Amino acid sequence: AAVTALVLGIISALTGIFVIGSFLTIPTIIFAVIALVMVKNGTGKGKGMAIAALALVLVAYIATFAFFQIRAANLEKSNREAREVIQKCENHEPGYYIIEKDGKRYCNAGGWVYEMDK
Repeated sequence: AAVTALVLGIISALTGIFVIGSFLTIPTIIFAVIALVMVKNGTGKGKGMAIAALALVLVAYIATFAFFQIRAANLEKSNREAREVIQKCENHEPGYYIIEKDGKRYCNAGGWVYEMDK
């Protein structure tokens, strides 16, 4: 159980930024707890591996959290930039053009197209 927890913990820590790692943390915790109970009852070994696996679960959660924070910041930056470009289209600034297609308005700015009606 301790070896399994450690292996799953390593995989979850390494794949934490891909969100897959956070799904592996639950079985890692289960196997680590089983290993710790077995060590306490005197029927198993690997206390250090089980504790290391739990530490790796923490690393996986931190990596996943950091991934989502960075992704949210990038999305907010993209949305802010899109709003600025759309504002320039609405103000009819040079180089920014409004295009209508299929009943929707789009802003064409330097080859990039932004939907204005969102």
